[in-house]
Amino acid sequence: MIQKIKHFGMEFQRRKYDFKLVENEYCLPNNKVSLPFFVEMVLLDYEKYPKIFLLNYLTALLKFYDNCDKLSSKQKRIQTNAKKILEKAKKFRNDRHEKILCHIYKLNKKDKEKIKLYESKYLKRLNNYDFEESIEGRLYSKDWCRIQESEVKENYKLNMQYFSSLNKKEFDEEIDKFLKNNKEFEEIFDLNNAMFKSGYYIMVLDEYKQIYVGTTDNIAKRICSHWQSKKEFDRLIFPWHAVTTSKLSIDSFRHLDTTRIYAYFTKDIYSLEEEYISSFLPKFVLNRCTGGNLIVFPRKQYDLRENK
Repeated sequence: MIQKIKHFGMEFQRRKYDFKLVENEYCLPNNKVSLPFFVEMVLLDYEKYPKIFLLNYLTALLKFYDNCDKLSSKQKRIQTNAKKILEKAKKFRNDRHEKILCHIYKLNKKDKEKIKLYESKYLKRLNNYDFEESIEGRLYSKDWCRIQESEVKENYKLNMQYFSSLNKKEFDEEIDKFLKNNKEFEEIFDLNNAMFKSGYYIMVLDEYKQIYVGTTDNIAKRICSHWQSKKEFDRLIFPWHAVTTSKLSIDSFRHLDTTRIYAYFTKDIYSLEEEYISSFLPKFVLNRCTGGNLIVFPRKQYDLRENK
């Protein structure tokens, strides 16, 4: 029998994941890249890579594409850009990337040790991918997956300990203060009343003493997408290796973890998101990036081992 629940007026059926966050379904390792492929990062940062690397890698990549029976539209774009950059790279001086790194990181060209350190920063990316299976860098290496799994599990443990350390009374007072100062928000008990309505929403996870602020042109649909999506393995920690500072993503929590919803219906979306997020003490906020419709940056991080 298929398990179903009704939550905030909407019915959901259990498929692969539970209706609440559980540890054994949080970290499900796989080697698929959901972020930009390695080749895309190389084409974006090609000036920072040594000439010999560019020549060897792009030549091999283009040979791979030439042997493919059919290319996707994305692969065709990559192929076109790779050809242009390969022709440029042939004319580069061998030390050109060092001058670029000096300019970017404000180094003296005589400081060879620091230059090599930054050069290795980009070349180390190669260790993250399985190039035997995908020269484009569509798959992670076994070593990367092993390290990621270990770090994700440690990060999960730190998050749970951190959430437990927070004060529920202080958390409730924080929400009450926000609602008093932002009377445009109303509590939502049935998401059907928020279907196709734009504005801002606040998801409250009382058990974890966390809130998440979002904005969208369809509040009900967006909240349901948070509940029904599954955060990709390579995005569980943001940014990579931030084991002691990365909070869990809102997309990692499930339907029943959200215990309250508040919404402000308006057509003026995105412009106030960061203002609303900043109204709460950071320790109670799950948002991992700055809000708004401009450039998105990681939010200021703090150590999960400390409750401040």
